[in-house]
Amino acid sequence: MTSTQKESNTTQEFNLENALKPLLQDLLYPSESDEPIEFVNILPEEQELIINDLNIRQVLALDENIDVECISAEDFFKPITTIKEWFGDEEKKQVENALVIEKLLVENLSNLQVFRIGETEIALWLLGQDENQHWQGLKTLLIET
Repeated sequence: MTSTQKESNTTQEFNLENALKPLLQDLLYPSESDEPIEFVNILPEEQELIINDLNIRQVLALDENIDVECISAEDFFKPITTIKEWFGDEEKKQVENALVIEKLLVENLSNLQVFRIGETEIALWLLGQDENQHWQGLKTLLIET
């Protein structure tokens, strides 16, 4: 390998999506219907825009009457990072993956916001800004009847 090849390998930019995708595979968010967790990129018209509970409807093109609640990132992660007594090896591995996901998001995104959107079928979005001010994060669905 030439020194130029080495330089290009060591200067490759970190890609959060690529780091998270293998960890998200087979990870389900627990509710009445366990649902997958997906990586998302949100590109509001104004990159500098801070997404919050006042403008999330506009950013996601939601109806203005839809309920939106902000929760903490800790509350988002608690159901997937807590080990239960009855967990087997597979469930414990999923908790380990979720802890790594949480760490990667906290270390690589600023302005973390979590939104619960809707009732009964609740869209759960965790969003933050990367170093280029692009909004990235996770989304899943909760079923609560």
